Amino acid sequence: MILKKIFKIQPPLELDISFKTLLSSFFLRSRNSCEKIEHEIEAMFGADSLCLFSVRTGFDLYLKSLNLKEGARVLISEITIKDIVDIIRMNNLTPVPLKINVPEMTHDKVALEKELKEGASVVVFTHLFGIVHDIEEEIKLVHKYGAVAVEDCAQAYMGSDYYGQTSS
Repeated sequence: MILKKIFKIQPPLELDISFKTLLSSFFLRSRNSCEKIEHEIEAMFGADSLCLFSVRTGFDLYLKSLNLKEGARVLISEITIKDIVDIIRMNNLTPVPLKINVPEMTHDKVALEKELKEGASVVVFTHLFGIVHDIEEEIKLVHKYGAVAVEDCAQAYMGSDYYGQTSS
């Protein structure tokens, strides 16, 4: 005989956080605390850093700041999230998938140079599935063709040991 259990979802009737913890979070936003965080970020990434709540917001702002011509080509990993493609399109740019070598998860250098010769304006290098590669050669190639290199480290699971290539 198979017994079937039916589970009923019960909303919590109390907060799963103490009042003291909740109240202290409001005080963390004090001026001194914000300045401390700003100094830590500046020490980590440099004075020209911009801290945002969302990578997608930052990517959108960055593309806007480049003032690219309508239809400009933006090379992205053939493995990416839909939001990145949508942001590129919302900026009236053309997303172009860049071949990935599997299982190494590296960007195909031959395909990269071919696309750069065809006039790509931006290349987004994404470290996929926690695999971080030295992309210094690829960045030099991008700069050789007058394009902009963007390094997406969202999946670069290296803790505080890796902040990306300084040339990207």
